[in-house]
Amino acid sequence: MSNEVLLTPGQVIKPILTQENAIEIVEKLYGLRVSKITELNAYDDKNYHIIGNKQEFNNPYINEVSQDGYVLKIINSLDSKKTLMIEAQTELLLFLNKKGISCPLPVKCISGSYFSLQKINPETEEEHAVRLLVYLPGEILTNVPKTNELMLNVGKYVATLERILKEFSHPVYDEHQTIWMLNSVPKLREFLYVLENEEEKRIVSEVIALFEEKVLAIMDRFAKGIIHGDLNERNIVMSPDEKTVGSVIDFGDSHHSCVIFDLIIALCYMMMQSEDLESGKFVIRGYQTVRHLVDDEKSIIKVSVCARLCQSLVLGLYSYKTDPSNEYTLTTQKSGWKLLKKLWLISDEEIASIWDLMSVDNGHEKE
Repeated sequence: MSNEVLLTPGQVIKPILTQENAIEIVEKLYGLRVSKITELNAYDDKNYHIIGNKQEFNNPYINEVSQDGYVLKIINSLDSKKTLMIEAQTELLLFLNKKGISCPLPVKCISGSYFSLQKINPETEEEHAVRLLVYLPGEILTNVPKTNELMLNVGKYVATLERILKEFSHPVYDEHQTIWMLNSVPKLREFLYVLENEEEKRIVSEVIALFEEKVLAIMDRFAKGIIHGDLNERNIVMSPDEKTVGSVIDFGDSHHSCVIFDLIIALCYMMMQSEDLESGKFVIRGYQTVRHLVDDEKSIIKVSVCARLCQSLVLGLYSYKTDPSNEYTLTTQKSGWKLLKKLWLISDEEIASIWDLMSVDNGHEKE
């Protein structure tokens, strides 16, 4: 597992299929009669929202068809090879559901397994892992007003999720690596050719170098655990009041790393949503109502947020150039470059003041 293959330039890994193919898969593997299907946004996988006929189903592991439907996930060919990781993710989702965290609940197929490998494209021998998860209704964060109260609640939720994840462990997570992990930031150098703007290429190169120096070199100092890995505006489902987090979805990037990275990733996307650096203060403040940040962690927030922005910008553009029909992969481009350029030019002292990070810690986490 420690020698897992990461995405390389030029590699096409996204499944190729039609909605008709997806319907056939659901009916064959899960015994559900599909009454409605809608494709969902995704980078490298294919995701569909499936509504099943409540009267017509043939699956001994389904007692009642979910009225909100299901998400059919057809995983890219690279991640489909990591079957032990898919099993670990399934165990994580089952664990979180038992702990009262609202997140997708895996559904067994007719054979009794939580996923299966299928040849989706008849023109290739590639197999793709197929999963079905109960759909969680609600408005995603990107569609609700970006208030300071919302930012505060997101920060609080990130730390609460982190605290619960402390109780879960799985050996497969210990060696799992993907291109989207923050500790994979140096791999971005292989993808810089997608950037046509020389200034943007220079900034990304500078961020990578500083991230290696300021973060990767001292990673042993930070608390570790399993993290969600992609707490963005489309993976957070709001409660009906649209002020608090109701559910969190898409654990496909979950991994074992520095626990502060989940805060950094959420902070990155929340500031892109609000288009306001100061909103980061409320995310951090909410987080610290549950878990106190120590000075080493505070010192890496700015460069780490910049590093995540670089990942999203570079890999998003790479994905788009690989598949120009998928405009979802360009989501970060406009607001992301604006935020990165603004944040990169601000001094560490100034951003610490904006984010209210000036207080000195006592070296202990709040329990």
